[in-house]
Amino acid sequence: MRYLGRKYGYYPADCIETQYEIDTIMDTFNDYNFGLVKLFTSKTPKEKNAAIKAFFTDHTDAFFRAWDKRVEKNATGYMVGDSWTAADFTTLAITHTMYNHEHWHEMYAGRLDKYKSLSTYTKNRIKDFGGKLDERKPLPLNFMVQKKLEYEKIPEDKE
Repeated sequence: MRYLGRKYGYYPADCIETQYEIDTIMDTFNDYNFGLVKLFTSKTPKEKNAAIKAFFTDHTDAFFRAWDKRVEKNATGYMVGDSWTAADFTTLAITHTMYNHEHWHEMYAGRLDKYKSLSTYTKNRIKDFGGKLDERKPLPLNFMVQKKLEYEKIPEDKE
């Protein structure tokens, strides 16, 4: 993403402070996804249920809170600076999916709407694409969604 950002003007070559701000947001994307490790390392259905619930509730809330504060503090409608950067593409990769892909939207259960600045940011950045994102093919039922649907059918007290 950094390479593409540099190549197409979404990652500044001359300002190390801005690079740092973009990097910290982009790195949280990896940190956010790292929250799935417990799901893949859990041994019992009860542990798997707990891991998936934690990811889609407390874990997600912690990151949304941080991103919400970040976009609010920047006060420009972008994650960093006053125009699109690689940090915006990274953030939107998560937040757009929640709004526009039925399985993910259901899994997050309106969680993004609790964070006013992040929610508004996401809706405004989606508009920047002028409907192009809506033309994308729906995401297939992926491994993560499939696993969540499977675990929801397993009683929590079953080992």
